[in-house]
Amino acid sequence: MNERILSRFLTSGLLDVNGDDERYRKVAATADSLAEHLKAHPDDILPFIYTALDPESPDDDPAVKTTLELLGSHWLTYANAYSTGVPTQLVRSIILDAIVSIADENNEIEIAVALIVSSVVPFIDLGAEASIWSDVLRDIQYRVDERAETAWSVPSAIDTPAIDFGKPKPLKLAVKNGAIDRDALQEALQAAVGPNNLENQAIEGANPHESNSAPHWANEFAPRAAQAITDAVDPALKTAIPPINTTELLSGIEMVLSHNIGSMLERISSATLGLELRSRLLWWKEAAYSPSARVDYSSLSSTVAAALMAYDYQAPLPCLTPGSVVAFFKSVLRQLNQADGSKRSVADLVTEVSGSDSVGSLLQEIEGMSFGSGRQPMISTLKKGGDATSLLNANAPFGAETKMDLVDFAVIILLEIQGMKALALIDPVSLDDDDTVQAE
Repeated sequence: MNERILSRFLTSGLLDVNGDDERYRKVAATADSLAEHLKAHPDDILPFIYTALDPESPDDDPAVKTTLELLGSHWLTYANAYSTGVPTQLVRSIILDAIVSIADENNEIEIAVALIVSSVVPFIDLGAEASIWSDVLRDIQYRVDERAETAWSVPSAIDTPAIDFGKPKPLKLAVKNGAIDRDALQEALQAAVGPNNLENQAIEGANPHESNSAPHWANEFAPRAAQAITDAVDPALKTAIPPINTTELLSGIEMVLSHNIGSMLERISSATLGLELRSRLLWWKEAAYSPSARVDYSSLSSTVAAALMAYDYQAPLPCLTPGSVVAFFKSVLRQLNQADGSKRSVADLVTEVSGSDSVGSLLQEIEGMSFGSGRQPMISTLKKGGDATSLLNANAPFGAETKMDLVDFAVIILLEIQGMKALALIDPVSLDDDDTVQAE
């Protein structure tokens, strides 16, 4: 967002700094420090979001305490300015500013914030802050949806880079050139010239005619001389070339081809991801069958079926999905589950699902999630033998008596699991020594 969240709270009369610009600067510095803290400790992002959403956050909330410690490092005397008690409104303003700041910098955080906040906002009363939260959520969801639509779209063509084999290394060959055997050539020519050598000794197989016996001598000399020269020169012209070792050359070609083919397959897979996911979701809808519980949804109670459908629906999905994916889920849920819109307390819904033997995979996945310390999502209360009422009232972002229909309940499960997926992808950012907060 272009305008800082703290400024929105200030102009809306929801941030009390008594008209003091220096106080505002210290509050803004605290939000900046908290943003660095959250980037270094991504497990804290989830409970901090819930604290920011809750106007009734208790004083001993870990997120509140951490934020006040950071505020004190920038503004030693802040307690004197808020002598009536913990400035919960100020703390929540700082947290939201920090969360929006890190969401602007990190795609996974932005996705998580969009999912988590959208799962809670319909069920809590934000009072005068509602418009600020609405704007924050709308802007974040717009950016997430834009990226998701691009990722899920199927392009009309897929660009592939040209294969670059580079400059091959020259092959080194040890070539040996032949040489004429002078002695053998001389002996052969002597035999072509006449019957005797220089010592007047007879040469076996030589020209039987003397040079003064033309034309008989000439008829013998020509073919014999030609043969002698050919026999000497031919071996010299044959260059000795050793066997060529092409192992390194072929290995290089293989590596280049393997890399380019792999890259091409990745591009094709990425380009057709949206098509594949849509096909899988349509198949799931038509089958009306739970792959995790291996039962038809129609064989389960409507409440258990709704929770299980949310779990099965999200299983093949990446955390980045367009808004139409949630809309499609709601439509399918209404069709398959025949939801009548009647509302029950969230405690009743959680208790029924937790007691079912068909949701083992769902409960097992939730058990393996890391929720951090402090406030936790509704799904954290889905556990065998748990007291839903006390768990919801102690940790969840809304109370145990909050009323909702089955579609709302299932969508919360879907969004919270998707949000946890996104949070799991966030790598902590180490704080530099220069980022250490100095008290003023």
